[in-house]
Amino acid sequence: MDIREASAFVRKKVSSLYAYTSERRIPFYKRGNTLYFFKDQLIKWIESGGSWDKPYEPTQEEQADFEAHLAILQKSKKNKPSSLKMDKDERLPNGDE
Repeated sequence: MDIREASAFVRKKVSSLYAYTSERRIPFYKRGNTLYFFKDQLIKWIESGGSWDKPYEPTQEEQADFEAHLAILQKSKKNKPSSLKMDKDERLPNGDE
């Protein structure tokens, strides 16, 4: 789930989740500029009282699960319809589309 969904799930403000991630107080994954959260990990975090004794670092298995899930999302990503794509010859001379 993204940060807005995670925010609603744990009933915290988005800004609080950003603070928790910067302090590594909550389980999360980051790919580029996007933060991802897994529901089962957030449930464990809530059950533990919403805190971690040490900074959260995903296990190899959790990281592999994240990579597999991300690959599925990337395959399902929709591209622009061909009617909206411009050929190189159709682009404006100054590089604007």
